[in-house]
Amino acid sequence: MMMESSRRAPLPPRWFVRSAWAIHRAAYAVTGGRRGLRTPTADRYGMLRLRTVGRRTGKERIAILGYIEDGSNLVTKAMNGWADPEPDWWLNLLAHPDARVDLVDGSRPVRGRAANEDEWLRLWARWAVYNEKLDAHAALRSRQTQVVILEPRSDAQPRGNRSVRSVVYAVPTQQIDQGSVPAAGQPAEKMETMTHNRIPGALRPLLALLVIGLVAVGCTSANAKAAEMGASCDQFGTQKSITQTTEMAVGDQVKVTLCSNPTTGFAWQAPEISDTAIVSLADKSFGAPTSASAPVVGAAGTDYITLKATAKGTSTVVLRYSQPWVGGTSSEWTYTLTVTVR
Repeated sequence: MMMESSRRAPLPPRWFVRSAWAIHRAAYAVTGGRRGLRTPTADRYGMLRLRTVGRRTGKERIAILGYIEDGSNLVTKAMNGWADPEPDWWLNLLAHPDARVDLVDGSRPVRGRAANEDEWLRLWARWAVYNEKLDAHAALRSRQTQVVILEPRSDAQPRGNRSVRSVVYAVPTQQIDQGSVPAAGQPAEKMETMTHNRIPGALRPLLALLVIGLVAVGCTSANAKAAEMGASCDQFGTQKSITQTTEMAVGDQVKVTLCSNPTTGFAWQAPEISDTAIVSLADKSFGAPTSASAPVVGAAGTDYITLKATAKGTSTVVLRYSQPWVGGTSSEWTYTLTVTVR
C-alpha cells in the first residue's frame, strides 16, 4: 500500500534526529509538562506523550509522537524518523497493546493497533495534508510505514512489571505526568503514581542547560544532511530492476544499501556514474550478516555505497549485481538512482 513518489526527500543525520527527540522530552520534563504537547488543528498535527510497557523489561517507556484525531481515536505513524527499523514504541505496543497517552487536556488509557487497509489509505491521505513530502519520506524506508490507531479503553493503566517502587506526590508543581493530580472531589485512589518522571528542582537548571547545548550543537550541523536509499532482497525478488530518485544539496551524501550475497558469486559492481563532476563515489563496503557476535555463513548481507553531491546538476548512478567473470551472468539485478543536486 505504500504510495510511490518520483521525488525523494533527504533527511538530517540520524544523530541529529535523536538529539531532537531528546530535546523534546527534556523540554517536557523541564517545564513539568507545560511545554512539548499540543492539540491538532486544521493547520498542524498535535503532539502526545505515549507511555508503553517495554516488551523486554516490563517497565514504562516514553515517546512523544505527532498525532491526529479520528473521531474518538488518536492516530499516529510508526515512522521512526523515517529510519528503516520499526520504532521501539510500536514494537512495545505489538507486545502489550494497552498503553496510556498524555494530552494537553489530560491523560487517558488507550489500546494500540495497526490500521487495516481501508483505514490506512484514508488516514495516510489525511497525514499528507500536513506534509507534502510524506510519500517521498516514506519511500526512504524498505517497509511500509504503519498507521497506528490508539483506541480509548476503560482500564485504568497499562499492565506491566514495574520494578521501580512508585511514590505518590500530592503537590501539583512536583508532578510531571499530566492528568495525575486528582480534581476537586475526585477519590484519592484514582491518583496516579509517579516513579522516575519527577525532576528535582535543583536539577532543572542543569537540564535546561543541557537542552540549550543540544540545540546549539544541532544548529551548527543542521546543513549536513545524509539520506538513505536502497532496496531489500524481497524487493529484488519481485522486480529485477529498481529505479529511485533523490534530491540533494552540494556537500550532501546519500547512502545506498543493497541486498548482497557474495557466496553466490554475485556482487555489486563499481557504480556507473553518468557525470562524476556532479556526483562522486565516497565509499563502498560490504556488511556481512551476523547472529549475536558471529558471522552467518552463506546468508545475504548488505552492500553500502555512499555517494556525495559535488556540484549542481543531475547525474544517474547505475549499479549492477553480476558475476564478474567471463561468461558469468550480467545484471541479474539493476539499481538506478537519479540524483538531482540543487
